[in-house]
Amino acid sequence: MSQNSFGKVHPILREKDVSSSEPEQRGERRVLLKREAELPYILVAYHTPAFPHEDSYALNVLRVILSGGKSSRLYKSLVYENKIALDVDADYDGLNKDPYLFFLDATVSPGKTIDEVEQALYMEIEKIKKEPPTELEIQKAKNQVEASFVIEQDSIYLEAMKYGMFEILGDWRLIEKYLNGIRKVTPEDITIVAKKYFREDNRTVGILIPTKEVRSEK
Repeated sequence: MSQNSFGKVHPILREKDVSSSEPEQRGERRVLLKREAELPYILVAYHTPAFPHEDSYALNVLRVILSGGKSSRLYKSLVYENKIALDVDADYDGLNKDPYLFFLDATVSPGKTIDEVEQALYMEIEKIKKEPPTELEIQKAKNQVEASFVIEQDSIYLEAMKYGMFEILGDWRLIEKYLNGIRKVTPEDITIVAKKYFREDNRTVGILIPTKEVRSEK
């Protein structure tokens, strides 16, 4: 079959990329939600940049340091040692076209208060700001990030999805830039991004307050 069997296919002009961003937040925002639930729950969100911003690498590694399994800082402190939370998590996905958020969330243990859990979350953040994590913590977190990234390409389909995602972000070749950026993160980088983004004025706090179900008697 000749190369011209399907005729000439002309390239389609790509529309100009559209990105969105919010004005800088200038004060903490708090939302209280009362709903039927068994236990109180807290979600804290900080405005952060997305890949390929240079800070995205350290934020990704910090996510694992805080919440990468049962040996992570948040789990050890809030769940295992102090037993004030049933579960706790940190989430950040910097592979987005637009600026993203860094989340902290936790479910309060029975008999404990939402204030105890909230202050414990901030205390772990302050520790990161005051003293960089150890080289061992950094390397362990980087290994987890890279291993997860590689596993996500475990099939032809998933690998194609990954390349497509990076093409949307700017260029499929950014895959190597991403991995190199993760490998270069230092303990000092972690402290820098924590101080830069984990500020009271830059956070929004959502709290779920459980209420008992009200049944009408007939």
